Amino acid sequence: MAKYTEQQTALFLFVLGLGIFFWNLVGPMISDHIGRKPALVMFTFISIFIPISVALLYNNFPLLLILTFFLAAGMGYQPLSLAIIPAESVPRPLVASAIAIIVCVGEGIGGSLGPVLSGILADHYGLFSPLWVVAIACAIAFLLSFGIKETAPIKLLKIKEKHGSVETLQSEQGI
Repeated sequence: MAKYTEQQTALFLFVLGLGIFFWNLVGPMISDHIGRKPALVMFTFISIFIPISVALLYNNFPLLLILTFFLAAGMGYQPLSLAIIPAESVPRPLVASAIAIIVCVGEGIGGSLGPVLSGILADHYGLFSPLWVVAIACAIAFLLSFGIKETAPIKLLKIKEKHGSVETLQSEQGI
């Protein structure tokens, strides 16, 4: 196991936090151009590799720092799935409730059950087990992202111009 100093740990957490901050700003901007669904699929796929990089590269601290910042792009899905897509998917009076339900379920599972499950697995299978739990959770989010309907206003307008209506395209594609 790597024996990080307090300074190294602080630097790692700083780079991770900086990366998440940066990509939480850039992710929605990217989704404005390419659409919500493609951005969500891309970012959730990238998120799988954050815990895997920590598990496999913990001995190469400089490389881990660089990858951590860039792989934090995977966290660009958070504002999309927590606020933007729900806000574009439900009637305006229900937006706050939709976002609250998503946060409540996420905190209930990820904030309550996640640490308990990870702790039990770490006790039985080693300290890297929680990282694999996170990687699996990210892989599940990636698979679920394929079920999202496009909500980006710019993309919907282009679809409407090309096909006459979004419903026409969805019925043509069996969505």
